[in-house]
Amino acid sequence: MRKGITYLLLGLFLMSGGLENLFAGVVKGCIVDSNTGDPLLGANVIIEELAGIGAASDLKGFYRIDYVPAGEYTLKVA
Repeated sequence: MRKGITYLLLGLFLMSGGLENLFAGVVKGCIVDSNTGDPLLGANVIIEELAGIGAASDLKGFYRIDYVPAGEYTLKVA
């Protein structure tokens, strides 16, 4: 019985994307105006290699993109 529960829990973990999320990271930062240093509200930060996955900066210029697979990427700010 214990073996069956272990397999059931493992199956649920894998179906929920658990393995994929296990090796994922976070990309985060702050966008500011290069002339004034003021935070930029609503700037779109896009990871080009991941088909446009990205985020918009908040009131203080901060952004966060979760569940990013390990690797090197190019960020585009618009």
